[in-house]
Amino acid sequence: MKTVSSLTLGFALILTAVMSAQAQNAASQARGDAHGNYEFQAHRVQTHQMHARDYAEIVFQQSQINTPLPPEEAVEYVGSVKQSIASANKALDKLQAAHPKDEAVQKSAENIKKFHKSALAHCDMCESACKKPAEGSKTVVAKCCADMVKDLDAAQAETGKLMKHLKIEKISPLTKNHVSNAAPKKSE
Repeated sequence: MKTVSSLTLGFALILTAVMSAQAQNAASQARGDAHGNYEFQAHRVQTHQMHARDYAEIVFQQSQINTPLPPEEAVEYVGSVKQSIASANKALDKLQAAHPKDEAVQKSAENIKKFHKSALAHCDMCESACKKPAEGSKTVVAKCCADMVKDLDAAQAETGKLMKHLKIEKISPLTKNHVSNAAPKKSE
């Protein structure tokens, strides 16, 4: 008799845990959390902002040397800035959806989007300047890239504040130790 009641209790506990996990997963999906975790979205915002900044800096640096990037390559890099910002905005939308009643999250997300919008406006000006062969366009490209970086730095700072508000820890970077441990072992 004890065995039957123990089995019944065990089954009930397992069933409760499974139903609870399913309910949490449904709630996460309804909020738009990736992998049931809004923290992932915050890290996506941060990562895409860094990528956008890196692309803008490449174009800026190339505009400073005697042989700048060919216009089509510069436009390609600016397109990568735009794509990275669009990806950051998608993650930001999901993060906002995960915290619909948190005014600090909503306000911070809107501020970040304003910086992103400004950076995108500089992208459009930069693309136009890249398509013009005039020497002055090199100066315009450099100025636009510097402004993009300024906007993206401000967006990153606001994202940092948002992550602090949400108590999201920064993920440690990938190290050589992580890479060597992940490498497949050679069979003998």
